Amino acid sequence: MRPAPGLRATIGGWRTRFAPNRTSPFTTRNSQLVTGEFLGKLDRLSLGIGQDLIHGLMGEHQAQRRTTGIEFADYRQYRPGDDLRRVDWNAYARLGTLHVRQAQAEHDTALYLLVDASPSMDFGDPPKFLSARRLAAALGYIALAHLDSVALVAPGRVPGVGDRVSGTATAHNTQLRGRAEAGKLFRELQEMRTGEAVPFDEMLSGWTAKRGQGRVAVIISDLLLDGYRDGVQRLVGAGFQVTLLHILSPEELRPPDEGNVELVDSETGQKLEIRLGVESLGEYRRRLNLWLAETEGWCREHGAGYLLVQSDWEVERVLLDTLKRRGVTA
Repeated sequence: MRPAPGLRATIGGWRTRFAPNRTSPFTTRNSQLVTGEFLGKLDRLSLGIGQDLIHGLMGEHQAQRRTTGIEFADYRQYRPGDDLRRVDWNAYARLGTLHVRQAQAEHDTALYLLVDASPSMDFGDPPKFLSARRLAAALGYIALAHLDSVALVAPGRVPGVGDRVSGTATAHNTQLRGRAEAGKLFRELQEMRTGEAVPFDEMLSGWTAKRGQGRVAVIISDLLLDGYRDGVQRLVGAGFQVTLLHILSPEELRPPDEGNVELVDSETGQKLEIRLGVESLGEYRRRLNLWLAETEGWCREHGAGYLLVQSDWEVERVLLDTLKRRGVTA
């Protein structure tokens, strides 16, 4: 369900500037993505909840693939069809139940990050695009510390040097491995600029060709476009653990009570002045809540995780809330 045209007059194709206009301290081009304080938070997150976060996002997948290799990793309960040579008979003598030994294999897990770079992401105070990139930086940093690799893509971004361009939309996909490449991740995110609205389906479907057991996909977007649901379904069908972080600004979630509003189209710059009243605000909130509930319901029905994120939330709050939603923390 895409937002109804009446709702999109405030969210999505239209950006709002509420009268009287106010100057925001945030701009997509000036705001520094990673500061010393932010890095300190990431280090604390990595040490404190890194493994829990990865396991929580991956669901039934494990952050390390279990194989019949030599290096012991863990036990699990015996299942019909398991190799009897892997049964630990000493554990059976102690516990009275069958358990099999598991071992570690390397280079078999990855986090795939999609950051929406459509024009509507520039809206908000702070801008949704800034918050989305900070979330991607935090998730990517933790993943590089605990998984094998991170893939990063931003549909619609303004192409940079070395980007491969298909039509007018960049198809650049950054591949990173290990904590040492965190700096490259931060630079890539810092330099990103919004460009145009581009469907996600093709990019998401392309990830399904990647091999590996522990595959996590996180989509960070305001979801104000068609063309992401087929891709999400393909990822889930291919065994990915998919989470959608649905990011909206405070102004979109809670517009002003009443007053004059100037609506500015994100793509064309066209302007429309209207006056919000009690009835129009009530209808807006009704449609907004309907859209949010339907979007979350669709994700749940199709096996994807969902979390509504407000752009002024701190990174720690978002990640801890994600853990709580997935039952990792109390």
